[in-house]
Amino acid sequence: MAEQKQGEGRVVFSRPNSLLPVVTNYCPGCPHGIVHRLVAEVIDELDIEGRTVGVAPVGCAVTAPDFFGCDMIEAAHGRAPAVATGVKRVLPDNVVFAYQGDGDLASIGTAGVSGAGMIMLAMVLTQVGLPVEGIAIIAGVDKLFDMGRTTLNITGDATCALFISRLEREKAAKKAAKAAK
Repeated sequence: MAEQKQGEGRVVFSRPNSLLPVVTNYCPGCPHGIVHRLVAEVIDELDIEGRTVGVAPVGCAVTAPDFFGCDMIEAAHGRAPAVATGVKRVLPDNVVFAYQGDGDLASIGTAGVSGAGMIMLAMVLTQVGLPVEGIAIIAGVDKLFDMGRTTLNITGDATCALFISRLEREKAAKKAAKAAK
């Protein structure tokens, strides 16, 4: 552990072992560094560094793998919980955590988290001074809309994957035909 002593050898700061000895690149006042330290302290206290996997999405949290001593995986916005769930299913004996910033949880990645629209709506209503109780009007149909949005999202992803696969097959066929000449 990195230690800084004051006066007669009294330890006033000790870096957790699972927090790498590097300078972070976060903005002044950003809480990511504090949260990193807290997560690293827990990893050390539980003595689980060798069997811990963290999942961090793009955005500010994308640099988290540079600071933690455990294995880390990067995910797309809003997909860290899904990726972490998949990792836990594949590695059931490991400790898996998802590390997400406010932008990932409360804006860009919101669409990837089921039911997050209701939370975001409550936040917006509160900010503009409208009663949050109004959410009850749409709560009954929100799940149906959520399923529709998810279906549309998955259909779009699958369509793009199929289109790219088709383009790759055509490219390979042209290359094979050209080589056969």
